[in-house]
Amino acid sequence: GTNIAGDIFQEICVDFPRLMELDLTRCKQLTDTGIVAILNKIGKPLKSLYLAKTLITGETFDQVNLESPALEKLCLSHCKNLTIAGVTLVLEKFGPTLETFSMYKTPIRAEV
Repeated sequence: GTNIAGDIFQEICVDFPRLMELDLTRCKQLTDTGIVAILNKIGKPLKSLYLAKTLITGETFDQVNLESPALEKLCLSHCKNLTIAGVTLVLEKFGPTLETFSMYKTPIRAEV
C-alpha cells in the first residue's frame, strides 16, 4: 500500500496517452473525490481499474466525466466503506461495458 492521496497522484498524472490499466490497490489515503479527479485528469477511458482495499464509498462516481466509458475490469474487493448508493453509481457509470466486476469481501453498508 501507499500513502499517496488522490490530490498528490493527480499532480503526477500528467499525460499517459496509452494508459489502459490503473491499479490503486491499498492506496489508503485515496478518497472518492481523489479517484474522480484522477479519472477526470486521465481524461480517457481505461480498460481496467483496481481500487481494492481503498476507503472509497463510490458516492461520487457520477462526477466522472467520460463520454464513453470503456471499463472492462473493475475491482472493488475489500472496500469496507462502499455503500449501496456508491455501488449503484459505479454500476450506472461503468456497468454496460464491464466484463469483470469483483467485490470480494466487500461488505455493503447501508446509508445512515
